[in-house]
Amino acid sequence: MNKIPYVNNASEIIKVLESLEEQLKDSKLKKLRAFNTAYLIISRNIDKKNKDGYFEYPKLLENLDVNFVNYYLAAINNFYDQKPVANLWKIAFKTTNKNPLINLYLGANAHINDDLPLSLNETINTKAFYSDYQKAEVIIFKSLDEIINSIFKTPPNIFLKTFYKTIMKFLIKRWRKNAWNKSNIQDQIRATRS
Repeated sequence: MNKIPYVNNASEIIKVLESLEEQLKDSKLKKLRAFNTAYLIISRNIDKKNKDGYFEYPKLLENLDVNFVNYYLAAINNFYDQKPVANLWKIAFKTTNKNPLINLYLGANAHINDDLPLSLNETINTKAFYSDYQKAEVIIFKSLDEIINSIFKTPPNIFLKTFYKTIMKFLIKRWRKNAWNKSNIQDQIRATRS
């Protein structure tokens, strides 16, 4: 697998995730593909809403997204370069699980719990951004049908799909709330006012 280039703006995020989608097919990280596909779907949907003026702080959101995806890309590059990666990423990368839904959860867990607080710390300097943070979560939840359909060869029946979505919403909501709370946003806001 080729070294994944880092991104500088929102338009590069989708291109890099699309390229990664192809590279993951035959790589030793092919089980990460379910997560990457979900990430690509969400990135496209957030980018579209951002261009439509949905967010109050569009540039701040773009900066957060760029920073956030670069942590994901760094984890992959570090794994291939045999450099240290965060423990949750190590679990996601080395899993032998064949269930794409579990592999999606492992990737999302690592990215949200390890990378999101760091990205928030480095990017966000206003508590007012929290409303956009919640709007992004709404887009994630609206993307769940598309995500579930993308990871199963045969889409699950309505009962299973509802069950999967309920679990995903619960986990994502909890992880994102913890990521926000884990970040030092409040300290950063106080520091900028001093």
